[in-house]
Amino acid sequence: MAEFKFNCPSCSQKIQATDAWAGHTIQCPACHQNIQVPAPAETPPAAAPPESKPGLKIGLAAHTKSAPAPIETFSQGANPTRHFSASQGASTGKAEKIKRIAMIAACVLLVPPAGYFGFIKLRDYQAKANIKRQQEAADSDGGRLGHIASLYDALDKTDPAKYSRFGDSSDDKKGKGRATAGTNTASGAAEEKPVAPTYTLDIDRAKLQRGKVNGNLGGTNFVAGGVFVDVTGGVNLLSIREGTNAFSDRELLVYLKLKPGETLGGQSWTISPDTRTNVPNVVKRWRPNPKFAPQQKSFANGYVMRLEFVNQSPELVQGRIYLALPDTEQTVVAGQFTATVRQVKPVAAATPVARPPQQQAQPQRQAQRRY
Repeated sequence: MAEFKFNCPSCSQKIQATDAWAGHTIQCPACHQNIQVPAPAETPPAAAPPESKPGLKIGLAAHTKSAPAPIETFSQGANPTRHFSASQGASTGKAEKIKRIAMIAACVLLVPPAGYFGFIKLRDYQAKANIKRQQEAADSDGGRLGHIASLYDALDKTDPAKYSRFGDSSDDKKGKGRATAGTNTASGAAEEKPVAPTYTLDIDRAKLQRGKVNGNLGGTNFVAGGVFVDVTGGVNLLSIREGTNAFSDRELLVYLKLKPGETLGGQSWTISPDTRTNVPNVVKRWRPNPKFAPQQKSFANGYVMRLEFVNQSPELVQGRIYLALPDTEQTVVAGQFTATVRQVKPVAAATPVARPPQQQAQPQRQAQRRY
């Protein structure tokens, strides 16, 4: 079969075909117009080329870019029409676009639920790990109790007085059977580690315990470093403070009223949230920020306290306390102590100085002479 070339009458696209397509209607691959393949022009006979399957070869116009290989389709009818698509990857690009949209939609629908359930799993795992770690710390005497015990051991080792925590001291025979004044200790018992108290507002569950006064004040671990009783008239102010400085950033004040002639030795108080008579006033003082002045809050009732005093001397008094306040931080302290008793003398009012009669009359005489 002989091949010949012709131009599209609409866009001048050069098209190559065999003489078998002469008279057939095809679609121009450039302008997509239906055109009829003309009859080939007569040419001198030449050697017959090797026989090949009928087909069309499309040349490239000078004004167009090269296009991908055409996709052939045929229409039904008496005269089959061969159509050529200028964009072979159109259907492939559409499929890729649909695939990308499907992937994005799957991510949008699946990622949030997967992240939510993954977060729940991670939170549960972390909670179990925390519980296990706390249990291990409790079994090994660690946690808050271990921290308090370590702190007290360090304070004991660095204390220059080297006092005996509960009284008997082989280094000081004169002070035998007597604890150091104003310390968070009590005599008459062997040395014991501090026990962290449990917060409760049930008076039946509030228990007095041995060991140094410690607990929680204002949401932070509290260890009493100094205990004092300031006596003013019939009021005994029990001060349990952190540290041994004159001014403490955190302390508890308990105002105890006694009858004339009474002392703290042998006295005890049992206060429940429902008690309304003979209830000591309690003041919590703390400093949330070192740059600002301390804050304080008073409790006239509603708290739980067990307090007892024993072995009072003119300078010392020993006792035990359990105190839980109805605040949001669940303040609670408990333990035994030896407090220093300090007699506070009231400030006397200034007495006016009487002037001699002559000095009182002299300003009046001067005023009479002027007028």
